[in-house]
Amino acid sequence: MKFFNNNSPLNDEDATIVKDKEKSSVKKNSPFLPDTFRAALNNMQSEELLSQYLEKQAQRHPEEYREAIQDFVKDKLASRTGLMRHVSFFDPKNTSELEFFNVVQGFMDLGFDRFSSFGMTCLVIGGGMLGTQSIKPPIENVHDLQHPMFHTAAFNRDRSKSKNSAAHDKLVERLVDQIMMGRDELEKEDILAFADEIEKKHPVAGPSKIGQYLLKQLQILAFNNLKTVCGDKLTKKDLMDFYQGTLFYAVAEPASVAPRVMALRM
Repeated sequence: MKFFNNNSPLNDEDATIVKDKEKSSVKKNSPFLPDTFRAALNNMQSEELLSQYLEKQAQRHPEEYREAIQDFVKDKLASRTGLMRHVSFFDPKNTSELEFFNVVQGFMDLGFDRFSSFGMTCLVIGGGMLGTQSIKPPIENVHDLQHPMFHTAAFNRDRSKSKNSAAHDKLVERLVDQIMMGRDELEKEDILAFADEIEKKHPVAGPSKIGQYLLKQLQILAFNNLKTVCGDKLTKKDLMDFYQGTLFYAVAEPASVAPRVMALRM
């Protein structure tokens, strides 16, 4: 059977076979095929065909699609920390730098309107410039940015245990459990309560109080935005994927994921 070759690009004949196979699978209600999916991510040469394929898989097998696309990103960006993978979504051509209009487009690909995307990009790029002293913040330097303590601990890789990803995963899970506090989903009032709790645990005085207030508002904004991209609900699974740095690839429109996938092959 001629389908996907692990080391060969997809030609027109392959594309026809893909379509025929998809029609057949619909009729048979076939299960998700992870090896076929990974072969498509690695080998499809047409962005349009890959977009169509991802769209169909996301519709037919939403849970499997979500996991498989994140596994692909983790493999391709295995040397990057959760935070680095997270911001890599806003670097669609995999240049290892953040550019203003790419970040704007990234937020729009996540479903935000142009005005909101522009505003959030100003925060991201502004923080990036402050942290890296560069107009185009390098992704390898994103750990120089200032984050809330819980945010940093979850996103950052423990440098002394950099080869022990399982230990870091456990750290992330403990911190996410602290955020969830036994709840199945986070509501708006839960986000506000959590931000208040962080403020109480890390009190400051004087001019630093202003910075803490602004940081608190950014925390609230970030969690509310995250809730929006996750379908207006926020679960433990969502937060785990978020801190692993792969969530945005899973929830963005498949048509916008396809070019990012192709860029990650390089």
